[in-house]
Amino acid sequence: MKFRSFNKYMAVVLTVCSTLIFSCKKYLEVKPQSAFAPEDVFSNVSSVNSAIMGVYQLLAGDDGYGQRQSLVFPNDTDEFTRSGDVDAGARGLARYVADAGNSELPATFIRGYNGIERANLCIKYIPAMNAYNNGTEADKKELRRMYAEALTLRAIYYFDLVKNWGDVPLQTEPSVSGMDFNVSKVNSEVIYDRILGDLLIAERLLPWRKETVSDERITQGAARGLRARIALFRGGYMLRRTSKVMERLPDYLKYYTMARDECDTVMKSGQHSLNPSFYDVWKKVNELVLDNVYGERMLEVAMGGGNANFDSKLGRASGTRIADGSRYGPGGGAQNPTTSYFYAFDPADPRREVTISNYNIDVRNLKSPARVTEMNDGKYRRDWRPIIAGATQTLGMNWVMLRYADILLMYAEAVNEINSGPDAAAVRAFEDVRRRAFSADLSKVGRTPLDKAGFFTAIVKERSLELGGEGIRKYDLVRWNLLGAKLQEAKTVMTSLINAAQYPKYLYYRNVGEEFEFYPGTGYYLPEPAVPPAPLYNAITNPNGYIRVEWRQSLNTSSGGFIEKLGRSFQPNHSEVLPIHKTITDLNPNLKQDFGY
Repeated sequence: MKFRSFNKYMAVVLTVCSTLIFSCKKYLEVKPQSAFAPEDVFSNVSSVNSAIMGVYQLLAGDDGYGQRQSLVFPNDTDEFTRSGDVDAGARGLARYVADAGNSELPATFIRGYNGIERANLCIKYIPAMNAYNNGTEADKKELRRMYAEALTLRAIYYFDLVKNWGDVPLQTEPSVSGMDFNVSKVNSEVIYDRILGDLLIAERLLPWRKETVSDERITQGAARGLRARIALFRGGYMLRRTSKVMERLPDYLKYYTMARDECDTVMKSGQHSLNPSFYDVWKKVNELVLDNVYGERMLEVAMGGGNANFDSKLGRASGTRIADGSRYGPGGGAQNPTTSYFYAFDPADPRREVTISNYNIDVRNLKSPARVTEMNDGKYRRDWRPIIAGATQTLGMNWVMLRYADILLMYAEAVNEINSGPDAAAVRAFEDVRRRAFSADLSKVGRTPLDKAGFFTAIVKERSLELGGEGIRKYDLVRWNLLGAKLQEAKTVMTSLINAAQYPKYLYYRNVGEEFEFYPGTGYYLPEPAVPPAPLYNAITNPNGYIRVEWRQSLNTSSGGFIEKLGRSFQPNHSEVLPIHKTITDLNPNLKQDFGY
């Protein structure tokens, strides 16, 4: 949306889809809002296009990937933790103490079903149009594409609901007055199978990336990649209402095969490739520049409108902590990387400097190294965006939902599971990701394990290093049934770091221009100097002195401390899904809470 191709549709979208069709009055209850009937809206290609834009639109904003789906629901993991302590909102979710009254829950759940309702209307009425079968070849091609987009978007909305709430209601027809809205939950695998079938239809009707103009719309490669991702979830562990435990169903290899085949098709298509520069991938996202060269960024949630409904707070809530008064405007502070994640990166891995913003910016625009417990996520950061004056909260940054690097790693994972070990193609896909990371020194790529268990362990780590901060880790760990174990592992590693003399207690730095440099012989991977630099910084008497910042010294095991808070109340066979907000279950007596919520 914003200044690119979607911008021209915004006014029409708001009119057609927010008022002329239907809008949900409350959960799965609709009320006609206009005298315009569906046959008026679905009468020509132009108005259908506007309707499809309205389906895309609800992925954005605070209740979608503008904040909650990107920065709130994915915490806590072994990568990132929500800053602050427990509350009745985002921090309660992060600490796994959420109950049915948590304030973050209802809006995203309801918006998901609003998106599904909009998609259902398009799915029902587009194929019924005369032009769908009898129009010009151009009209038929475009209508088939938009039908496929509606199927794909509905799949995304259902996938988001299932990965957060587990079993949820399934509705595939538009709501009409008089229908029974007291719907019950449907098992997750039933929903997965339905949307996997929808995506199989959709991917054959969508153009490849190079066959259409470059914008934020879904292409065939994106649909195939999404189908691969959802197939791995269908083949992974799910919290089952029957057994009350995390289980993987006996037919799981069917879905790993599906994922492998979809990734293989994308890899052989010649449509997508890795950008040689990991830094460039994310710098361009922040600069609001589309990926027209490599197609690594395969699917993005388009943000626009300059408000909380349809824009994003990426770079404002996330990213570098920037003081109000700097030239960039205020930003950052929502998510802190775990110290164990910071040190999981090889010192030579450039992905760390992108994934983790390890500095702050003050009102003088000077950078300083952040304390080990106060670093921030880095892939969306305000200081990388073209400057917007003032304290604007919505910065128009797209959320990257799918990258080609993920295709390579999903392929490698699927082959390893199917074959009980990696073959040459799986190893090559895995190492392609690592070779990009260590292109400056390929010796750092290392030896890839060739046994099933060893290769899986390598995949688990590499997905974290490559995809960290992209809202994927928590859900990967759930489908592997490793979330609790990895949270505990992160705590154990951080506890061991408290007394790890090979890392410094303090960092010593000074500014050189707006950047900073460490005191010679000190840094993140060096022990504390035997004789600390002295005198330390004094702006009046010693302007060239060094400032001391707590590093390892800020870690401790105290109650309420950084380590203790991480995923504090996680419970296996419970915390893998969220409760449904009580205002929603109060409306529907057939919608029950499960797993002790």
